[in-house]
Amino acid sequence: MKVEECMNKEAITINANASVIDALKMIAEHKVSSLPVVDENNCLAGYVSKENIAAADKEDFEKSTIEQVMNEKVISVKSEDLLKTALDHMLNDNVNRLPVISNNKLVGIVTRDDVINYFYGCE
Repeated sequence: MKVEECMNKEAITINANASVIDALKMIAEHKVSSLPVVDENNCLAGYVSKENIAAADKEDFEKSTIEQVMNEKVISVKSEDLLKTALDHMLNDNVNRLPVISNNKLVGIVTRDDVINYFYGCE
């Protein structure tokens, strides 16, 4: 079974030029802990998490951009990777969600819940 069989194709993303305030609003609205950061070509550039935002400079918080606080080191999987590969990354790297890429473009996101629901038929 491949990642593309259970990934969510509607990944909620943010651009590096967006404000930290915008990221907070999106995180709250969509009830997620992090957002993939993409460039104008939908290529994965990094991710921003609640922790990244919490560590932002408090004096310039309202002026801070995602590019200033994002993490550029991203663990991702390819859409054609086996689900076992995604699950191994989740367990070994202690992450709950992985961006899914194909031809260097973000095509979705896969979460632990997606994998569990896929194997056990839950919705």
